[in-house]
Amino acid sequence: MTAMEISREDALRALLHWRQSGARVGVIFAARGGTAHSAMLAQITEVSARIVFKTPASVLGFALHQARFEHRPITVLRFPHREGLAQIDGMHIWLESGHWLFICDAQGLGDKWLDSAAQFLEEPTAEK
Repeated sequence: MTAMEISREDALRALLHWRQSGARVGVIFAARGGTAHSAMLAQITEVSARIVFKTPASVLGFALHQARFEHRPITVLRFPHREGLAQIDGMHIWLESGHWLFICDAQGLGDKWLDSAAQFLEEPTAEK
């Protein structure tokens, strides 16, 4: 599947749907230049000029001013490795700061999401 840029309105509509449904989402964050990264399962608690994610242990927010949105999958190595590769469909958000977010519906991902997402972040050739 190729990258499909989506409008800000369509992206906000999808993010609001996740917030209103109370669904858990998988989130991958990568700082500009790859200097930091994180993966988590969270709920979206706010969608406006910013997006806010909440877990039992933390709250994390990002400004969406001049963000660019795409819809396409990422490929991750599942754990244990014998399970092979998997594609996870979701929304890519390229922030004005140069940071990157990937958000997907966590239903069916389970706790293996964190291991797979962390492995994705460690891959030097990962397509981001």
